[in-house]
Amino acid sequence: GGVVLVTPDRADRANGGVSEIAMDGVVLDGRTAKVTDGVVDANAGHAIEVQFAIPRFAQQPITQPQYRFGAGDTLWHDLGPDLVLRSANLRAGTHALFIRSPSMASGMMVPVRALRVRVRPRWYESNAFRLLVGMLLSSMVAGVVFVGRRRLMVRHAVEVEQVEQRRKVEGELSDVRARLAQVDRRATAGELTASLVHEIGQPLTAMVSNAEAGRRLMQRADIDPVELDAVLGDIAREGQRAASVIRELRSFLRRGEVAMAPMDLAATVAQVFELMGRGLEEAQVHAHLEVEPDLPPILGDAVLLPQVVVNLVTNAIDALRQQPVGERCLLLRVQRAHSGLRLTVCDSGPGIAAADRRRVFDPFHTTKPDGMGIGLSICRTIVDAHGGTLQLRAGPKQGCAFSFALPMIVEA
Repeated sequence: GGVVLVTPDRADRANGGVSEIAMDGVVLDGRTAKVTDGVVDANAGHAIEVQFAIPRFAQQPITQPQYRFGAGDTLWHDLGPDLVLRSANLRAGTHALFIRSPSMASGMMVPVRALRVRVRPRWYESNAFRLLVGMLLSSMVAGVVFVGRRRLMVRHAVEVEQVEQRRKVEGELSDVRARLAQVDRRATAGELTASLVHEIGQPLTAMVSNAEAGRRLMQRADIDPVELDAVLGDIAREGQRAASVIRELRSFLRRGEVAMAPMDLAATVAQVFELMGRGLEEAQVHAHLEVEPDLPPILGDAVLLPQVVVNLVTNAIDALRQQPVGERCLLLRVQRAHSGLRLTVCDSGPGIAAADRRRVFDPFHTTKPDGMGIGLSICRTIVDAHGGTLQLRAGPKQGCAFSFALPMIVEA
């Protein structure tokens, strides 16, 4: 009982002969399958066996029968002596089985379609399942995109709110700082004037000395006009110097601004060092000036910035008075530091106690018996206005080292 595709009474008219092989049966996973009109239905993953037989009236073929199974199979394969085709793990789709054997009339290999196998896909291979999965994936992707966009929108809104809040807080802090700075400047105006007495006192003293020298020249019988003109010129220059200190002080107190202009820091420090020479000699201080060669200019106030140096050197002299005469040393150094110039005033005095170092820049805090506690606070304010930071550290062996760095002028 199998399905015979070619029988002795059905001639192969296309090839002028009769096929000498017939299909005897189909087995799917060990069970006999029903073949209807040359078609058998199976499920994906099944194993199939197709049994063939040679009719009794036919002679044994000289050539081994061959088969080709499936659209992707382009080669003919020998059927084997048991005349059974075996194929495991069928794939979904429609597969055609072709068999060929020598024709009884012509002896030629005549290919005949013996069977068509329709393999139903597994449930997860079906088009409905694939469509469902596609719809689910599309929904998931759409959900992920929606959630992602929602998160981005929320994050953007939060960031915008944070930026606006930060700007608002920064603006409020800037206003508070400006008001506090103005209050501090007004509150310490008198103390600042007192701290600048030394700087103003120098030109005033020079003016008095030059005036007395001029009076002595006028009392001579033979007056030298050139010498008298030099004396009067010195009086005028010292007066202008005192006026400039007062003018810059008023401007700084009123607006908190400094008159920035290119200046040679090394030359300025050298001038201050020369002006402080008499005070250093009176205090018997061994002072040394170190200036690195070929230093570029900086932007600074030509009146306020020298006053910072005067204040730091004056404080160092006061500290050194407590030391024995032979141990009173002061170093004033100007050198390069990263993208700017660093000025350092280092002394060999007794130093500042650790408890006082944290408050040394606070207004009205002093370690001197007759000090007002305003000089270093003013120096820090002036240095901050120049874009620097006044720092304090211990000296190499003893004493203190005050320093600050100012940016150089960058040529375009």
